[in-house]
Amino acid sequence: MVDKVFSIDKPLLAFNALYTETEKSEHKGFAMLLKGCFGYVRNPLGHEPKLLWNSEDDAADQFTLISMLHRKLDQCFKIPLS
Repeated sequence: MVDKVFSIDKPLLAFNALYTETEKSEHKGFAMLLKGCFGYVRNPLGHEPKLLWNSEDDAADQFTLISMLHRKLDQCFKIPLS
């Protein structure tokens, strides 16, 4: 889903203009962060949540990452279908 929504060639959502190589790299990196976050907290083979927090600091760090990703998603705009 992330690959389709945040593709470079035909994105459905973007949070920058995707004009420069820097903007495209930022866009790709954001998609990778989303996919990595999904993979880190979920076990697709077992379909059970994985809790990898060893401390309150680990939990706070995960929530901080999720908060940043959510804020960036809120800033995205829809790309008109061509």
